[in-house]
Amino acid sequence: MMNGRELIYNSCNNIENPRPPIWLMRQAGRYMADYRQLREKHSFMELCHNSDLACEITLQPIKKFNMDAAILFSDILVTAEALGAEVDIVEKKGPVIANPIRSFDDFSKLNDFSKANDELAYIGKTITKIRNELAPEKALLGFCGAPLTVASYMIEGGSSKDILQTFKMIQNNPELFNNILSSLSNLTIRYIEMQRENGIDALQIFESWASLLPEDMYLEHVFPHLKKIIESCSHPDKPLILFALAPISLWKHFAKLPVQVLSVPSNISFEQIKAIAPNKAIQGNLDSRWLHCSQEQIIRETNKILQNPHSKRGFIFNLGHGITPKTPEENVAALCNHVINFS
Repeated sequence: MMNGRELIYNSCNNIENPRPPIWLMRQAGRYMADYRQLREKHSFMELCHNSDLACEITLQPIKKFNMDAAILFSDILVTAEALGAEVDIVEKKGPVIANPIRSFDDFSKLNDFSKANDELAYIGKTITKIRNELAPEKALLGFCGAPLTVASYMIEGGSSKDILQTFKMIQNNPELFNNILSSLSNLTIRYIEMQRENGIDALQIFESWASLLPEDMYLEHVFPHLKKIIESCSHPDKPLILFALAPISLWKHFAKLPVQVLSVPSNISFEQIKAIAPNKAIQGNLDSRWLHCSQEQIIRETNKILQNPHSKRGFIFNLGHGITPKTPEENVAALCNHVINFS
């Protein structure tokens, strides 16, 4: 019988599997009681910076739900923090950055590449520790934020539904915006390399805010940076997974990038993706809201995905977005058990 690590590798490379592998975005986090106990004693960023605690959190869902892959417990904003952003994760509010970038003077105060790269060394230590404690039969996934997604937090100073300051900067000061994305892109390339060197099997890039800019603006000012990262980090044995919240028109451009797997949100169908990327593997895409419903409803909706013809080869089961904080743990267990035992 194939183990989880083999299943993940095969799916990423369009090799037939006896069943689809499963992992879930945000599988380590607030919905788990074990995590909340640690969170009561430590700030979020303390959990990220402490390799022992980050390792413990990463392994919590594997021990409880037996997913095929663990994903590093960290945050997309660690690259922003390494560049000098003063990041805090505030409960029920999300990321807050005390020193947003609004001018060239603000940008000039960021750390240079060498210092920023050194600042991320703790992540390598965490990955090594996880790989040593994780069963060899399980895959270990890394991740990073795409340049726009990370930059928007650095510019806005936190979460924003319209990323207005980012929009205005692109219009009024495109050179500054380009400099920010260039710094992030160069650091992200090295960050991906470092994660691979320390033991990850595959890595997911999160482009969560692609839909918040007009498409022509995204393609002109953002897409070249994402393309640079992916082309620089494409590797046959260390697959890249691209997750994006974006319209299908942008997915047509993402599909041309040398990533092995396209991780699609719940509002994009497998048929739409396969029409534009017939040779790519797919990841997704159960709506995370189903996990708040009855287990019978969860199984029904899961079967719709598992029985899709496009899930027979080159497919990883996941959600269309991350697990939400109040998701019942018993529902996650039911979902994982069903996929693992599906035939």
